[in-house]
Amino acid sequence: MKIFISYSRQDETLLAEFIKQLDAATNVGAALEHWYDKDRQDGIQPGESWEARLRTEIESCDVFCLFLTSNSAASVNCRSELEQAQQNGKRIVQIRVRSTFVPLPQASFLPNRDVWIASTSDQGLRDDMWREVVTELQRVKADQPRVKASQFPEFDRLCDMINRLKNFKHFHDLAHELYEEHYKNLAEEFKTGTLDADTVGDCAAFIEKVVADLTGLRADNPAYFSERDKLQIDQLNQSLQACKAPLDNLSRKASATDSPLEDLKWKLPKLGSSLGLALSYFNERMVESAKAFDAKRFAESLEVVLAAHQEWKEEWSRLAASIDDARGRLLKEHDVLQNVQASLLKFEPENLDDRRKRDRFMSDWPEVAESMKAMLDQWKERPDDAALDALARQQRIKLATCFAALESSVGAMDGVDVAPEAVSVAKRSYGDFLYIFDKYFLKLDKVLRAEYERIDDALDQQAGRLRAQGGR
Repeated sequence: MKIFISYSRQDETLLAEFIKQLDAATNVGAALEHWYDKDRQDGIQPGESWEARLRTEIESCDVFCLFLTSNSAASVNCRSELEQAQQNGKRIVQIRVRSTFVPLPQASFLPNRDVWIASTSDQGLRDDMWREVVTELQRVKADQPRVKASQFPEFDRLCDMINRLKNFKHFHDLAHELYEEHYKNLAEEFKTGTLDADTVGDCAAFIEKVVADLTGLRADNPAYFSERDKLQIDQLNQSLQACKAPLDNLSRKASATDSPLEDLKWKLPKLGSSLGLALSYFNERMVESAKAFDAKRFAESLEVVLAAHQEWKEEWSRLAASIDDARGRLLKEHDVLQNVQASLLKFEPENLDDRRKRDRFMSDWPEVAESMKAMLDQWKERPDDAALDALARQQRIKLATCFAALESSVGAMDGVDVAPEAVSVAKRSYGDFLYIFDKYFLKLDKVLRAEYERIDDALDQQAGRLRAQGGR
């Protein structure tokens, strides 16, 4: 089993402790193959495209391991990796390292459950916790990743054909625009010895755009392209990049008599030839894709999808009706708190010391405050909510108190010149609010997990029926 480890660079010390225990398991014959970006032997190498490598490793892993801390929760890269794993149907495993918000309320395995590893400074105790995590991960080995099979394979196949046709048309249009709008002008000016700086700069900029589009689409949709397609795309990219280098050099030179001009003399004809071949090739592939597409079958498969969608809506309505009022309120509350959480994760208390970050915080605050006030009003109506235990109800009271203090301190920072004392009070209030918010959100998440699992199982059963229906 292969594990992909998603983490924040700020947590590398704790990551090293985890890797140590993973390696120890390998040495005693209980191997768990693992990958992370800074692995000395198999990590991302200098000069390698890190985005493409991360995408490849996520697609090939069996289990996506999220190193859960406040750093990873606030990391754009970690969120992007998590989204890719979800899109690929990977089994998600959260390792709770430092107490923070949980980004996934469902569909996630928690090897160390409610224990936060970094909550103790005792190295021996932490090693024991890491070993328990490794042991739990080894048990995951017998489970299959949660890959959702296509419910409508025929419809998906025809949609893929449409997307393939769109990609070939996009490639063709890019090559055509580059040839007609930029290459011809550049070649004519080069021939007459009247190279204009704007012509050179525009051509270089458009080549950069074409290279980025070709590379991105090829990487994002590998299944759409044959090996022959990929070879053609790579050859065009190489020709474009070879010609761009002397163009960039010319843009930086004051005189047209410098060496880049001689370099361009040999590479410009090759670019024209490559663009001509690419136009012919992509046009041919567009025609092939268009001929292979069966519009009648697409219409028939679309009818199946729409009928199944209606059945899915009816199933959702039935499930919603099966949720009692108390649980239903908590589910709605969870959604609201998740939106609040999304705003809170952008800022740490220390960020308030920075003027620009503080301004962004103040800009986001009205929306957070409005959501929290609506939630507090609901809590006043239900102070003894039967769906929550005494601890959760107590946390609600504390959260309301902390919010009131935070709202007051934020109000004191409203202005151009903010006193250091006001910032200090706001930081302390914000830290207190985050701490209690985190505690209550985790408690609510735990209460609702069984409800999420029940709904998830029901929808999986419904998906199975739809797959059977789609296959007929």
